[in-house]
Amino acid sequence: MIETVRISSEHKPVCANTHRHVFVLLSAELDVEVWRRRFADGEVPGPTPYGYHNAERYGYRVSFGRSTSLPHQARSLIARSLYRLFGFDLAHAWNNRRAMVESGADAFWAHTEREFLAILMLRRLGLLPDVPVISQMIWIADVWKDIGMLRRALFTWLMARAEICAFNSPVNEAFARERGWGRRIELVEFGISLESFPLLAPRVRRPVDNIRVLVIGNDRHRDWLTVHAAFANRPEFEVRVASTTYPSTLLCDNIVAAPGNQLVVRKLYEWSDLVVIPLHHNMHVSGSTVICESVAMGKPVVATHTGGLSHYFSHDQVFFVPIGGAAEMRAAAIEAMANPEATELRIRSAQQRMMDRQYTTLGYARRHVELTESVLTECRSAEAPQRATIDTSSAG
Repeated sequence: MIETVRISSEHKPVCANTHRHVFVLLSAELDVEVWRRRFADGEVPGPTPYGYHNAERYGYRVSFGRSTSLPHQARSLIARSLYRLFGFDLAHAWNNRRAMVESGADAFWAHTEREFLAILMLRRLGLLPDVPVISQMIWIADVWKDIGMLRRALFTWLMARAEICAFNSPVNEAFARERGWGRRIELVEFGISLESFPLLAPRVRRPVDNIRVLVIGNDRHRDWLTVHAAFANRPEFEVRVASTTYPSTLLCDNIVAAPGNQLVVRKLYEWSDLVVIPLHHNMHVSGSTVICESVAMGKPVVATHTGGLSHYFSHDQVFFVPIGGAAEMRAAAIEAMANPEATELRIRSAQQRMMDRQYTTLGYARRHVELTESVLTECRSAEAPQRATIDTSSAG
């Protein structure tokens, strides 16, 4: 029987204006209506990507941009050309421009810098209303040194007018502060959907045959060579990799790999003894979604110590290993299984932290609402003296 954990955490209510309206521009390939159907079929976590609909819980009205990743060759060619020129998805923002203008939204939210910088460009050109833009920025710090001086100058010019540049990682946040990006720089912790991943009580078994290792991820910062070096051809480990990017050349008798949707991944979590998150150096908490899902599923986690993951969970909650540390990764997996009682205490501690800090899509939306309220309050405060001066001079 699977036992669900109930951990309560006190949080003061958000003082949101119930008449607020936000327009969320997701990446071009994400269609919210398609996503909702897939969620109903159990294929993806949460009713909307990244749980932005949860802002409605705080009285906000939320509109989403439409997908423009259409199977039309001309559109794709134009979009690719503009992306190569500017480094962000201007075609996607342009295709949503009318909807953004007509929405009358109090603020725009963008999920990544690809949409964020495009909105800022259209706003700079006077093609979008001058309402606050709030976005998380993910990869920009990792690629900053490689994008060239002209593009860096363009990005800096655009971000100079950004109300908030938000980051999921304290490493990214520090990088941005050093360069003075935007009017405000904020750390906005990410979160997962508890609708798909309710907290489960940890059940760590002492393996009698082999250790069942699960590895999940597709992004370019997954370190597949270290996984192979740690576990390949060692019969005491059975490794399953849920990924579209695991190299076929690294497959072997005890390591199998295949892509998987939400239904497949859930079954793999249930099958596994522990979850391994192997990473190259990065600055954007690569692996944060998997680490939160694993904690929610009551599984011990072995993760590479990079990208700011230790901001989310401590060394007493997750088995952190150095970059490229294949021997340390293998040793941590063995240690996690050797003492089930101690490992279960780690997991419970991690689950408590997850709920205390609200590493959930509800908490993620809440943090966006709080930032939006603070920005709009600042805007009203800045406008008030100007209105007072105008009123006084008119009365004379």
